[in-house]
Amino acid sequence: DGGRLKQFIQLRQRGQELQASGVARAQRIRGEIQALTSSIQNEIRSAFEAWQDLAESAAELERNAIPGVQENENLARRSYEEGEMNLPDLLLVRRQAAELRRAFLDRLQDAALAAIEVQVRSGALK
Repeated sequence: DGGRLKQFIQLRQRGQELQASGVARAQRIRGEIQALTSSIQNEIRSAFEAWQDLAESAAELERNAIPGVQENENLARRSYEEGEMNLPDLLLVRRQAAELRRAFLDRLQDAALAAIEVQVRSGALK
């Protein structure tokens, strides 16, 4: 019967259209997933590199600057006590030491926040 054949052909064509549409949609979704995955990986990598830089900066201050701060303050205090240094100079040394300690603590805080950012971006911390 011609009508049934025509219906069958129309249904088959419709099925092929739906299949083609579904394949195209799946490919588009795969592309979006790949783009998002790549973007997330780049964000994680950038956050990790920022953390590494900050942690290294803090470690460098701890190795090269912080050990001498207390010794420098002690020498300045002794010089002041022995009359070899005036009070404004002693206060300047102490201020510089405090600023250096503050810079070190700021780097530690920045590194800790960057580590949290890495964990958040990687999904380890929600």
